[in-house]
Amino acid sequence: MNDRNERRRQMTDRPMGLERPISSVGFWFDHAMVQERARTRLEVRLSHLKNQGRTDADAAELHELVSAVENFVDDRLVEYAFRHPTAPWWRRMPEACQPQTMGKILGHIDDFGRWYRPDDVMVPLETRTRRQEQTDERGEKWIWVKGIERFLTPSKLAKYAGLLPGRQRSTGQEREDNTDFRTILFRWMQFGVMFHDCRYRERYYGYKLWKQKDLEVAGVKILPAPKGRFCGECREEQEVPKDTRLCPVCGTKLGRKEEPPGVIWAGHLDNMARRWTVKLFLNHLWVVYRQAEELSVRAPYPIEKMPEKHATVIDPWKMCDVDELPPLAERKVPGERKRRKMLSRDKSSTRTDAVPGS
Repeated sequence: MNDRNERRRQMTDRPMGLERPISSVGFWFDHAMVQERARTRLEVRLSHLKNQGRTDADAAELHELVSAVENFVDDRLVEYAFRHPTAPWWRRMPEACQPQTMGKILGHIDDFGRWYRPDDVMVPLETRTRRQEQTDERGEKWIWVKGIERFLTPSKLAKYAGLLPGRQRSTGQEREDNTDFRTILFRWMQFGVMFHDCRYRERYYGYKLWKQKDLEVAGVKILPAPKGRFCGECREEQEVPKDTRLCPVCGTKLGRKEEPPGVIWAGHLDNMARRWTVKLFLNHLWVVYRQAEELSVRAPYPIEKMPEKHATVIDPWKMCDVDELPPLAERKVPGERKRRKMLSRDKSSTRTDAVPGS
């Protein structure tokens, strides 16, 4: 409890009158997340009304306006993502690294920056030598630490993404990771890697095959997950869709699919391979970003702590799918036409309103 209170105190200890100097990617990322949540709330409302046979014309119109704003913000996020220091690396993977997805991944990292007091032990030494202190309206000294500067090791970035082993959700406890960051990383894995032929996909299949052989040597059986889920009240398995929470017979909450000793479900093995691939990509992004910012990097943890077992370092630049940077095509804003229509309608309404009083 004391640690939680101390962490809350540190997060609320902020300067007065000093703006957060986050990057343009971080700025547009914040607005993109706000618009995405607003659109989702409207879509949920419209969907529920449709199921009830009802409509809401105002909510439908607001959904169109919010969608147009979201398209505009997402396009600006992509434009600034192309100017990011890491762009020369991830743009060489045009199929795996979709620009909008990369903008949100980089936005999560840049948005992690915060103000610290100069005597705080959390301020990295490199930041102290590179950045000057600033004074707020109360005359107190502060120093800004970028998001990538706060992640001193790849493990800290993986922890923020919720990818460290053994970390599970606990009811009533604060999470130290970012679930939205984790979601966008697995979205990168699903729609960027799994749907396209790229080198990260080759690494995914290579690790999955190696892990499967390693488990088989250890005597572990890899079986497909059963379709049924156990009901504690009925004392039997019920074959239901995977998103069903309650027993269709008695209404009791269904139990989880537990793996028997010596057995691992095939879906569990696949998720292990995806998780490893996401961590590999995140480690590469950490190295490329810190090198672009002229910050120090270190060897991977297995190489540094267990050199007798691990001796291979995967170069992030060897994961690029093309040697030359693809040309930047002239991008058109998806919501530009709708936005111009909105602006013209506002101007016409303003002129109409001004006639009676003239």
